[in-house]
Amino acid sequence: MAMRHWPALTYLFEHLDHPGDEILFYTSSGELKVRRSERGLALDFPAIEMTSAPLEDPICEALGALAIAASIPLVYPWMVIYEFANEQQVRELEPDFRALLAATEHAIVATAAAEQGGFVSRFFGPQVGVDEDPVTGSAHCCLTPYWAQKLGRARLNAKQISPRGGDLACELSGGRVFITGSAVTFMQGTIDIPTV
Repeated sequence: MAMRHWPALTYLFEHLDHPGDEILFYTSSGELKVRRSERGLALDFPAIEMTSAPLEDPICEALGALAIAASIPLVYPWMVIYEFANEQQVRELEPDFRALLAATEHAIVATAAAEQGGFVSRFFGPQVGVDEDPVTGSAHCCLTPYWAQKLGRARLNAKQISPRGGDLACELSGGRVFITGSAVTFMQGTIDIPTV
């Protein structure tokens, strides 16, 4: 479930009168829960354990900057985290997506410690049909335990700094990652379908 689903979840709670404060979804990743609270909508995901990976020069060249570390999930390794020295480097990345597609079969998550605490990230996935995703839940299943270990705390503010971007509150607890964010209804409409 990607963060782009928050508007649909908001709609279920606010306009379709879903009873209670929890919705359970059955997905290819297993059961996923969404809980409504005063802080927003909290999505409950499995934490993904990472292991060190080699930095690959063709990937750094395609990203346009030299990373300082790389990590890959132990299970289902379809993305790789590339850590950079600072937030500004991540902001200024201008990937060559054709070169990135040729350099690796993995999506690349660029990340760094945030200047204001927590961490920032960007998700580049031409291999999965998305040059840059605005806000990526699955990436934060990796990033939250990664930064929780590096920064020594379980609750972290995260900012995906794509052009559209998004702010997330992430918490690592009991092998789960809880990602809290919000969405608002900005438009409603009606579609009339003529009968044949």
